[in-house]
Amino acid sequence: MTDKLLLATILCLMGSSALAQGLLEGNYNVTAFCNSVPTGTQLGSIVSCEYYYVCQSTGPVQVNCTSGYAYNYTQNACQPASQANCFYGLESPCSATTGESFAPVSGSCNKYYACNNGVSVGTGSCPAKTKFDATSRQCIWGSCSTDLVESDTPNLNSLCDVVPPNIWFGTTENCETWYKCTAGKADPSTGECSGDTTSFNVQKQICDYSTNNVCGRVTDQPLISTTTGACTSGTAPKGDATICSQYYQCQNQQWQTYNCAYGYYWDTLTSTCLTRQAATPTKGCNRCQYSTDMFVNAVDSGNCTNYYYCKNGAATSLYCDSGLFFNEERQGCVSDNDLETYTETYGACHGATASGSSSTTDAGSSDSSDSTASTAESSSTEESTTEATTTEKEE
Repeated sequence: MTDKLLLATILCLMGSSALAQGLLEGNYNVTAFCNSVPTGTQLGSIVSCEYYYVCQSTGPVQVNCTSGYAYNYTQNACQPASQANCFYGLESPCSATTGESFAPVSGSCNKYYACNNGVSVGTGSCPAKTKFDATSRQCIWGSCSTDLVESDTPNLNSLCDVVPPNIWFGTTENCETWYKCTAGKADPSTGECSGDTTSFNVQKQICDYSTNNVCGRVTDQPLISTTTGACTSGTAPKGDATICSQYYQCQNQQWQTYNCAYGYYWDTLTSTCLTRQAATPTKGCNRCQYSTDMFVNAVDSGNCTNYYYCKNGAATSLYCDSGLFFNEERQGCVSDNDLETYTETYGACHGATASGSSSTTDAGSSDSSDSTASTAESSSTEESTTEATTTEKEE
């Protein structure tokens, strides 16, 4: 049984890593979305009206409409371009309209074109607390995301802008949450499974028991990425200063937020996700994340003396005395004679060097043994009664 569980965990992590490298259209993670809907579901593209995606068990497969047709995601069909209510990838969105009408401005949530016989005659913006709905071609109640970037590249404003109405779907960020889009509404209904049926089964469209085949979709990759400020195209990715597993990539001159698979941290040296132990994450991030130990290393490239006491995921800062470093494997402060070897395995202390002193701080034990015990003091002013017992490596 243990071997089977181990294999399932390995396969899950492999699947998570593959999904993390999935198909993206701007802030729209098509691969993640496909993993959250029933197999066979069709999803619209926000890059072009000329094609759509069919979600297979192996991921999204692109299917092209015939010439002169555009994909209408609400109807699950390619239709004549003037009838499909699709405007993505068009040089002139008004060309997909007839008579007097309106069309959305690409990359915006609340701006629109005023159209007359397929030609733009002006632009406008929806009033406060409303957004432009491409399907009804009017301003409807709703608010634009504060993370949305206005640019020439399309952004996914709502989950309901690509998924067909009247199907339930999940999310890659947890097992419990479900969504459902309804025709005429800009945003989805949502809820959570509870009680004995704690996982939403996207294939059965119901809340089901929490089993691997029900909830193998969770990868922490959001269906719609968020942005955290401006950046310059070509800028290298960067890690988060608080959450070790989180990182940012520059897309469309804005930082987009991503997360590594469960148990992995963003590694600042390789700009990839590595296992928690091996990664050298951003200094200051909380390394209690994913740890089952009471004490863990802080990111410390100096002499590896800083560490955390973990309780319910929260970290309290502590430090070792001079001549010692914190050894996460041994759960204590030990002689820094072996620091160089330790840094080869534990990325949090990458680049750390010994203090140059072989002396250690004795806790006052009268034991004549070479192994002595000492207690690390908290570097914060917060009172704490929990301290790590430290052990000097035996000579």
